Amino acid sequence: MGLGVIQRDRAEAVGWELAQQRKHEVIRLEAKPSFANLLVWKLVYETADKYYVDAVKVGAGTRVYPGQSVAKLDVEKDLAWLDPGSQQARDVERFRWFSNGYVALDPNHKNRIIDIRYSMIPNEVDALWSIQLSPQAKPHEHVNYLTNRNTSTQRNQAFWRMLIE
Repeated sequence: MGLGVIQRDRAEAVGWELAQQRKHEVIRLEAKPSFANLLVWKLVYETADKYYVDAVKVGAGTRVYPGQSVAKLDVEKDLAWLDPGSQQARDVERFRWFSNGYVALDPNHKNRIIDIRYSMIPNEVDALWSIQLSPQAKPHEHVNYLTNRNTSTQRNQAFWRMLIE
């Protein structure tokens, strides 16, 4: 467990340097271990309007795998049709709480909200779980909870390249 703390701190230090190089004013930054290892970490940091996602390998040296960015969820703007008193609106806030606030509108799926902290490939925004809203839902209807485990050969190879390079 001690090694995990050390590696996380090393990854976060790289994240802070990366954000500084980009001249971003960071609100918060976290490093999450990628699948089943302590070498490749997902970096997620928040600015006033976006989340930035990168990967970093911290071994004998460090290597950054630049990633993606996505706008932070703004329910009033992104889901203007959503009734604030509806069950879906309550579900969005519950999902936000469980996601520690790291939520965004999925860039590939309309009306889907993602937790950007976790993905199969650590420098991508392609979330492991999300919720799907429906403008046609009745006031008492819940959102649909979705999981995404895209483990194609190509994606697995991309992850393994990060791990062994």
